[in-house]
Amino acid sequence: MINQVVLVGYIYSNEEIRQTLKFNGDCYIELNRNFQNKDGQYTKEQFEVRLWRGIHDTIREYPEGSLVCLKGRLENNDGNIIVIAEKITLIQTSTNKKVK
Repeated sequence: MINQVVLVGYIYSNEEIRQTLKFNGDCYIELNRNFQNKDGQYTKEQFEVRLWRGIHDTIREYPEGSLVCLKGRLENNDGNIIVIAEKITLIQTSTNKKVK
């Protein structure tokens, strides 16, 4: 069986990257759908990303709004689908403030 996902999108979070006792932290990846809605606009989607190990420390150095490529897997927690990050690669930095 294969459980693998690749997302290319922007780091998004309304707060600082959260840190909890169970894992290192989480953030959101925002991306546009590949098709337009009836109004001709691209709908944005946000995916919750769980960060472990050194990935958490790495992504904290990227400014919010930076374009990244994420490889990971999906996890179903009581009906809430979460992306577990296994590798994140910076594609383009943003000029926004840094996420701390």
